[in-house]
Amino acid sequence: MVNDSPKFCETYKYGKVRLRKFTATGIWQARYYVPSQNKYQERSTGRTVKRDAEEYVDRHINPQLLNQAMGIV
Repeated sequence: MVNDSPKFCETYKYGKVRLRKFTATGIWQARYYVPSQNKYQERSTGRTVKRDAEEYVDRHINPQLLNQAMGIV
């Protein structure tokens, strides 16, 4: 079986985060590595505009990664 449409239509690295855009919905997803948990996390930004997704990452994800404050809540 051949998958004609890929799951993500656009992917790029933004700092320590990889932003990926879903083909079906157009919503951006952030994928990043959490050293304290030794695994990758994925979080939907809930945004469809690229710049809005970058601002979401700057506000919510990057500060936690830089301060190493990411953990289970």
